[in-house]
Amino acid sequence: MEISISTASGEKLLDTKAAMEDNGAFEYSYRIPKSAKPGVLAVSAAPADVDWCDDTGTNNRLKNQSDIDRTSCMLPVKQIAIVD
Repeated sequence: MEISISTASGEKLLDTKAAMEDNGAFEYSYRIPKSAKPGVLAVSAAPADVDWCDDTGTNNRLKNQSDIDRTSCMLPVKQIAIVD
């Protein structure tokens, strides 16, 4: 699993990999530094080193599925807020 945390300006606070179970589950802890300024952070996690989506929107893991041939290539991102 590749995990990243970025500021609104695109500065990476974290860019790391963690173990992922066969069912996709993972766990990772990260302590936001006390020096972090208030604002919104973008947190993303996706399988690492896997070509799961090409630039046409085709999910490479579903190529043999006749009923599902397209999916979003968007990286899933969740936002968290640092407040004073």
